[in-house]
Amino acid sequence: MKNPARDLALTGIILAGSYLVYYFSQIFRVAPNIIPLTLPLALFFLKGRYALLFSLVFFLLLTASGFLSPAAGLFLLLLLPVAFGRFSDKKKVKVFLIIFAGSLGFWTMYIFFSFLLPPVFTTRLSLSFLLFLLYAFAIQIYNLILSIVYVHIKNYIGRDQK
Repeated sequence: MKNPARDLALTGIILAGSYLVYYFSQIFRVAPNIIPLTLPLALFFLKGRYALLFSLVFFLLLTASGFLSPAAGLFLLLLLPVAFGRFSDKKKVKVFLIIFAGSLGFWTMYIFFSFLLPPVFTTRLSLSFLLFLLYAFAIQIYNLILSIVYVHIKNYIGRDQK
């Protein structure tokens, strides 16, 4: 029996915890680069549409807190591709969805935040495309690493319950 209230409550709890961890890591400068890389791991504990809801609300919370450029980068480059990858169990469809969401996020970030990149990437389109290909490959590896870490965490939690 499906219980959407339980899933929504779980999403809210994970969202609140993730937001507080990110916020305090940025304010107190405790692992400010490591925490954002581990936050998409929370998406693996949620179902598909709740993972997308988590991503959107997390982006809005960070934007309201004054972290616009880190929030946009975290949302578009990390959270969105991982959330889209949660929608399918088939490997080919998952890879396509991750590449689609990643390309959408990459080119949006490139258009609006290209001033953060070194000038060599903004003057030559071929280097920008090479950077995109590198990102498309890296986001696949990143998603694979997160799924392996999720399986280890799930096995570790399951071992304590026996």
